[in-house]
Amino acid sequence: MATRRALTAALVALCLSSASTAAAAQGPPEERKTRRIWGPAETVSFWSAAVTRSIDGDGARLRGICVAREIFDEAEADMGGGLWASTETGGRQTVVRAGFSYRATLVKAGPVRLAPRFALGVEGRGRSPDKGVDGVVVSGLDLGVWLGETVQLGVFVDRDFGFRSPTRNEVGLVLRIGRIR
Repeated sequence: MATRRALTAALVALCLSSASTAAAAQGPPEERKTRRIWGPAETVSFWSAAVTRSIDGDGARLRGICVAREIFDEAEADMGGGLWASTETGGRQTVVRAGFSYRATLVKAGPVRLAPRFALGVEGRGRSPDKGVDGVVVSGLDLGVWLGETVQLGVFVDRDFGFRSPTRNEVGLVLRIGRIR
């Protein structure tokens, strides 16, 4: 519980620090007028961290963290993807997952982005009845808000389909920090 609070506080502090640093590092006003206001104009390489919550098939409430390394191109393709890994615990169950994700932006409204999410991966469960390694397919929606040129705060809602394990819903709060490539 204390670790989760510390992680959440660290994410908020990192978000605020990045947003203030980006605002202080902007160039002269004439240079800013030629650049896009929201989001990157180039391909961005993201590191992201998320806190997640889900309800497992047996009703146990799982909480955890997820980290990802993604490439996202909003300038031309409006899509991106990458590798992710997560761990969740609750109700004496531990679920460790990893895989590949993909998202495509459907709606751009100022700093707000709405994108469907898809992922394929494997998961390992520590307790019965679904103990062992399993495959997982994920689909959902991602709602992101650009806080700066390379900083995005998002919320996602997913439906996870395990091959052997029960289907479950997951929600998460994610902070993406990138660098232009």
